[in-house]
Amino acid sequence: FLSIFAPIIYGALLTTAWNAHFATPVESILWRVSSLIITVHSLIALLIILILGGWFDDLPDIIGLTILGITYTLSILARIFVIIESFRSVWYLPESAYELPTWSKYIPHFG
Repeated sequence: FLSIFAPIIYGALLTTAWNAHFATPVESILWRVSSLIITVHSLIALLIILILGGWFDDLPDIIGLTILGITYTLSILARIFVIIESFRSVWYLPESAYELPTWSKYIPHFG
């Protein structure tokens, strides 16, 4: 149960950055595609497993396993891209991201 809904929640969180600033338009498109792949991957995998499990006998096993293999491969590649892009985007932050907010001077903190 958790293995089905955890990727959906993770992908939904990734889609919140749909309109975020990226260094290039290609990265923006790849982020959107990756977040959608991660979100729907577990639903597609669940459907294929139900079909292969005998709920439906219309789909040959080799086609179902091929689709399942493709969705797992795409999901892994999408997750790798998201991780790399998350770290890479730190280098392209605007200068305003490094400015100290004025209100933080009045809150006690270590640093």
